[in-house]
Amino acid sequence: MKRISALFLAGLLAVGLFAGCRKGPEQETSLPPETTAPTQVPPQTTAPTVPSTGEQTSTPPTEPEADALTLLRQEIAGAQCEAGLAFLGYVGYDSTQAEVEAFVAQGPLAEKYPFLTQAPVVLAPGQELYALIPGRETQSLQVHPSGISLEGEYTDDRDTLLFDGEPGQILLLRCNESEVFSNVLVSLFGGTDILEFRPSVSLKDGHLAALPGVYDFSAYEEGDAPSVAEAMALLLTAPEIQEGIELGLTLMHTGQSQWIEGQSCLVFVLGTQLDGDFARETYYAVGDGILFVYDSIYDVWTALEMG
Repeated sequence: MKRISALFLAGLLAVGLFAGCRKGPEQETSLPPETTAPTQVPPQTTAPTVPSTGEQTSTPPTEPEADALTLLRQEIAGAQCEAGLAFLGYVGYDSTQAEVEAFVAQGPLAEKYPFLTQAPVVLAPGQELYALIPGRETQSLQVHPSGISLEGEYTDDRDTLLFDGEPGQILLLRCNESEVFSNVLVSLFGGTDILEFRPSVSLKDGHLAALPGVYDFSAYEEGDAPSVAEAMALLLTAPEIQEGIELGLTLMHTGQSQWIEGQSCLVFVLGTQLDGDFARETYYAVGDGILFVYDSIYDVWTALEMG
C-alpha cells in the first residue's frame, strides 16, 4: 500500500516539473504604425500692396530747340521774302579766306548766327563783305561776275560761275570794287520764280540797299555805318579826289581806322582798276569834319587842302 502511494506522488511531481519547463506562448507585440513627420509648409506670403498714387504719366520728350539758322529762315518767311542778306562790314581788298573768316568770327553777328563761321567764302574783287542765305533748305544760290557797260548798264557774265551752291547752302561773299555799282549778280533758284539781286550798300545811310524779296538781317551800330557814307561824301568834295575820279580812279573804304591827331578816322584809298587788280595810289582819312592825306615819303598824315 505504501509502495503504491509513493509511486503516485512521484508521478504528480514529474507532471509539475514538466509543466514548469515549457515555454509559454509568445505574446505578439504590435509596433505602432510608422508615422511620417508632417512637412511644415510655410504659409504663403503675399507682397504688400503699395497704395496706388494714381495713373502713371510720362513727361513727353522736349522737342530740340530750333537752331539759329532755322529761326532766321522763319524770320525770312515771316517777312514774305525769299532770301536773307546781311552786310558784315568792309575787309581788305586783298584779304584772304582766313582773314575773312577771322573777321566774321569777331563780328557782331557771329554769336547770334554761329553758322556764319562755317560758311564757304567767295572772294570777288572788292571790300564789302556779305552773308547770303536761301530762305528755304530747298533753294540754292549762284553768283556770276558782273560789270558796267559804257552806257552805264549792267553786263552779266552768266557763263562764269563764282559760286554754285547746294540746296540750303549759305555763303560769305566779298565783292564790289566801287561804292556806286555792284560787280556780282546773285541768283536764287528753287522758289516759285528765280530771284536775282545785286548786294550793295546805300551811300545815303550805310545800310543795305532795299532789294525786293530780300530780308536784311544786318547788325547796324548807330552812327558807325552812316559815318562811312558821310565820310565818302565829304571826300568827294575834295578837288584832288574829284580830279582823280574824272581820270578814272576809284575811291574805296579800306575797312580800317587810324588814330590821327587825337581822333579815330576812317581810312580810304584812291587807286586804279587794272585787269582785275586794284593798284592803290593815295590814302585818305576822314575824322570829325577833317580830311587827311597820307605822305608815304615821311610816313605822316597831313591835313588835306580843300582850296
